[in-house]
Amino acid sequence: MSKIKVARITTLIGFFGLLALVIYWTLNPVQLKDSATSFVLLLGGLPLLFGMPGILKKKPYTHAWICMVALLYLIHGVVGWNNQDTRLLASLEIALSVILYLGAGFYARYRSREIKALTPD
Repeated sequence: MSKIKVARITTLIGFFGLLALVIYWTLNPVQLKDSATSFVLLLGGLPLLFGMPGILKKKPYTHAWICMVALLYLIHGVVGWNNQDTRLLASLEIALSVILYLGAGFYARYRSREIKALTPD
């Protein structure tokens, strides 16, 4: 299996896993007690939704951009780690954001090199 395909699969696992986690965390009954947190999480899913068309169309630029978004989710997961009630969800968010970051970063790198090599001078 090529490096690009591995990076693509890793990106999709991280992306859709993180999107599902944000939806679950928003609808989690424990989180619904605190409406401010639910509102922030709901808004937190929007950057992933904005990046979805580019990710599905395999655009390297969107993969590079989604790496920066993954860092925001990493920060949110680290902050959520302090609360005992959300520690499991926060650790999943940390893991999925790292998976997304690595997969998207490597995909953008390898695919950009491939496009550059195919482009005549």
